[in-house]
Amino acid sequence: ATKITIQQFESQLKNAEQPFDIKNLLTECMGQVALLEELIRLFKQNVLEFIGNLKAHLTNEDMKGLAFACHKMKSGIKMMKAHGLLQIVEQIDLESKTGKDLKHLNFLYNHFIDEYSRLEKQIDRECDKMKNQ
Repeated sequence: ATKITIQQFESQLKNAEQPFDIKNLLTECMGQVALLEELIRLFKQNVLEFIGNLKAHLTNEDMKGLAFACHKMKSGIKMMKAHGLLQIVEQIDLESKTGKDLKHLNFLYNHFIDEYSRLEKQIDRECDKMKNQ
């Protein structure tokens, strides 16, 4: 991954926005709704932990901590096929290893929160639809 400008990043993020596909995820859970719900619960819990860790590492200017937190979070994001979140985490990871620009890292942190908030609402809507079918 290479560092991109804020404008390029926002453009890519818009292009990566895809509706959350709960049916595909349910298929991967072999049709087991309880397993899917547990997967989503764990994902949400991991994201909240990740956000807390990011904030602490940013406050302490701990670049190694940021990189490790990103590494831990990537697999969960990939599993959920949250492409917008993945792009942000990859940029945070790259910046923590190369540029180490705190202003840019805080910008990415805030974008992660915004994108996650949007995705969480989508996930909740899809879960509600699935339950009401």
